[in-house]
Amino acid sequence: MKIPIAIVSLICIVLVAFTIGSRKHKTGWEKLSLKGRVKSVNAKQYSDTGGADKTYLISDFSYVFDSVGNEIEENNHYVKEDSYRTIYTYNRKEQCSKTIMYIYIGLMDTEKMTTLHIYDSNGDLVEDHYDSIVGPKTKYTYDSVGNLKAYYRNNPDDTVFRKGGGFKYDDKGNVIEYDYYYPSGLLQGKRLDMYSNEGKIVKSDMYWDNNSTTSSGGVKHKGSGLYDGYGNLVVWTDYKPDGSIKEKTVNKTTYDKHGNMTKQVVFKNDKPSEHTEFEIVYY
Repeated sequence: MKIPIAIVSLICIVLVAFTIGSRKHKTGWEKLSLKGRVKSVNAKQYSDTGGADKTYLISDFSYVFDSVGNEIEENNHYVKEDSYRTIYTYNRKEQCSKTIMYIYIGLMDTEKMTTLHIYDSNGDLVEDHYDSIVGPKTKYTYDSVGNLKAYYRNNPDDTVFRKGGGFKYDDKGNVIEYDYYYPSGLLQGKRLDMYSNEGKIVKSDMYWDNNSTTSSGGVKHKGSGLYDGYGNLVVWTDYKPDGSIKEKTVNKTTYDKHGNMTKQVVFKNDKPSEHTEFEIVYY
């Protein structure tokens, strides 16, 4: 899968570009880079920081798909944090029309968040409404061939909370560059991606500035990633402002005969950090 749980926090801010980068409807299989007719994925993530004799469970998560690849349910359970269950429903064009997330806080309290997805006549996702039609929302704009131009995450009063734009594409429709901004309009960061002839991502660079009041173009910090032939992250390196290495993360991944992950072991600065084991059921 392209987005293993171990690196979700690193890339969640810019995930939107890869889930709706073009007009073509993407199934859940495609969004998670799954191969074959996958019915479900179940995974368990463990911490290895205490050594082999002190491994402990961090989280377990699962995805469930219908027979044509649409994701219909997702479950995330974090041992020391809140847990989530998400249900997806689809319209006649197999576009996700509503998402309901149940947030389990501790053992007793539950919160429910409903997201409505609105499409134009071309089938492009143009708005996401969170909680209700008058709640916060995200708006999307496209160019003449259906490539994403920009997205705007708005507050309930319609002021911009976050913005992404400056999207550039190669001749195969892959996103090769885009920017994301603070609410003030200052540039927070930029991402640049390179792809193989087969359309698999092979390298990515991110530049960002974590200070929303003094951002000078999102170039104070840099991270670089290298990917394997399946499009999964192999090495991610974080750099300090002076160019020296701050942290290096290496993912060692094994695959089944379909090319889907069965295990991923993560090392940070050459030391074991965590590993995730995947169980995949096929139709």
